[in-house]
Amino acid sequence: MFIIKSYISNHLPNLGYLTSKKEKFLSINDPLAMKAAQMILEDNEQDYLEGCITATYNSEVIFTKDFETTDLLFTWQTIITPLLINEMDGIFKITFLDSLISVEISEKDNLFYIQLEDSSGILNYNLNKVISIPKEDYLKEVSKEFLSFASFCANNELKFCEESTYPSFILDYQKLKSKMK
Repeated sequence: MFIIKSYISNHLPNLGYLTSKKEKFLSINDPLAMKAAQMILEDNEQDYLEGCITATYNSEVIFTKDFETTDLLFTWQTIITPLLINEMDGIFKITFLDSLISVEISEKDNLFYIQLEDSSGILNYNLNKVISIPKEDYLKEVSKEFLSFASFCANNELKFCEESTYPSFILDYQKLKSKMK
């Protein structure tokens, strides 16, 4: 089973912990996640929402909380690329902004191949591997979690500046929602 989850940063170097929980990341389902998200946006001039995305397939860890990104919206947009296009032609990159971790997705025989590489060696474990996931499992779970994360942003009325990726993110959200009907 493929599982992917979104987390909001709950700690900034200049502010410390943003909520009463002393955890670096909060699940978007945590009642304090909205407060942390608002504080992160305020600190980043309403431009970037920092956090991480985790993923596992049949208990094998793909993305850990070490996969931090300074822009969750943009990272999610790169993850959902296969859902928004009809034909996957070649390799797509998932971008964890300000991370040196490389993630590429390709498709063959109804499988998505996720290739991970830590060429910088910043992580304390060997990340270099390729994981195959049935295309249907990937698309179903990514759709579900992207819609959950986008709903978290929209329903909590998080305020983003005009220069942020929010306008294009919301367009992708609306496209995917209409595709799912």
